[in-house]
Amino acid sequence: MKNNKDKDISLVSYNKNKGKSHAVAEGLKTVTTEYVFLFDADLTNIKINEVTSLIESLYNNPEIDMGILRRIHAKRYIKLLYRELILS
Repeated sequence: MKNNKDKDISLVSYNKNKGKSHAVAEGLKTVTTEYVFLFDADLTNIKINEVTSLIESLYNNPEIDMGILRRIHAKRYIKLLYRELILS
């Protein structure tokens, strides 16, 4: 794990690429907070109101464990799809 100036953010990196699932699993081992956001590097042009909407949806619906923001029809924006919130 690399040190950084922001104590709320940890950067976990490896010399050899072991794939996304390994990176996510290793990153989750370092989590000490109640909530976790995983952002892919290609998640561009995301707007704060989209993230805020997702957070509010999760907060107001405790039965929901995860929300997904995804690109629709390869357009250059991200849309929150309430139908795609994964329920547990």
